[in-house]
Amino acid sequence: HAYELYLHARALFVTRSDLARAVSLAREAVEADPNFAHGWELLAAASFSASGEPTPEARDATNRALRFNPNLSLAHALKGVMASFDPPYDWDTSVRELERA
Repeated sequence: HAYELYLHARALFVTRSDLARAVSLAREAVEADPNFAHGWELLAAASFSASGEPTPEARDATNRALRFNPNLSLAHALKGVMASFDPPYDWDTSVRELERA
């Protein structure tokens, strides 16, 4: 069930057709399977994209995604972008995460 929710959310995210719905479905996916790393990664990306800024939800979801799977490139890219988004800028983390992505 979590994977089906994820696939639907991902389709909405990739096409940017309904980011709010993508966020909602990604939330449902991680509620159905709290250990679903790709679900957390998608929730982070959709939440960031929908709001246009690194929300607490996007930051938390990014960290959870990387805790469950430290090799997720999108999660590393998000972490890098978020580290350089608002002051105080963390350029070292930003560069390290973007290079790893």
